[in-house]
Amino acid sequence: MGGLDGITRPSLDGFRKASSGALDQAKLMVGLKSQEEVDQERRAAEAADQESQQSERSGILMDVGDLLCPDLTFQQRVIGFGVCFGVGYLITFMSFKFFIQLVEGRPVPFALNYTLGHLLSLGASWFLCGPKRQFNNMFDNKRKWTSVVYLSCLVITLVLVFIPLLWELKLFLLITCIMVQFCASCWYSLSYIPYGRNTAIRMAKRTLGLNESPIPLVET
Repeated sequence: MGGLDGITRPSLDGFRKASSGALDQAKLMVGLKSQEEVDQERRAAEAADQESQQSERSGILMDVGDLLCPDLTFQQRVIGFGVCFGVGYLITFMSFKFFIQLVEGRPVPFALNYTLGHLLSLGASWFLCGPKRQFNNMFDNKRKWTSVVYLSCLVITLVLVFIPLLWELKLFLLITCIMVQFCASCWYSLSYIPYGRNTAIRMAKRTLGLNESPIPLVET
C-alpha cells in the first residue's frame, strides 16, 4: 500500500499541473486572463491606489500648512473669521466719528481707524483659507484690478495723512480715496456672490433709468 501511495501522488500532482497549464492556455486562446495576470493587475491597482492616497494626503498637508494656525478646528476658524470680520467693520464704521476732525484738519484718527478696520476685515479670510490662497483669490483674473485699486487706496490714504499738502487739496484727495476704496471693497465682495456683480449692475441701471424701454410712438 505504501508503494502504491508513492506512485499515485506524483501522478496526481502531474495531472494537476498539466490541467492548470492547459486551463491557462485555454484562457489565453479565448481572450481570458490567467490568474497570474489577474494578480499582477490587482497589485498594480493597489499600488496606484496607494500613490493616489499619498498624493491626496500631501495635498491636504499643503492646505493645512497654508492655513493660519493649523491646530485650530473648523469651528474655531469660523469663530475667528466672524470675530475678525465683525470687529474690522465695527472699527471702520466707528471711524466716522472722527470725520469732523478730518474736516477740521486732523485726519490721522479717522485715516488710521478706517484703514485698520478694512485690513482686519480683509485678513479675516486667513482663518478659512490661509494667506497664500487669499492672495491667489485676490489677484486672479476676476478680482485682480479691483484688489489693486482697493489696496492702492489704502496705501494712498495713509500716505496723504502724513505728507505736507495744501489742506483743501489733501481733504479732497482723502475723501476721494475713501469713496473709491469703499466702492472697490463692495465690488470685491460681490465677486464671491453668484451673479452678485451682474445683479448690482442691473439694479444700478434700473435706478438710473438706463435700461428703460423706449416710449412707443402713438399714431394719431
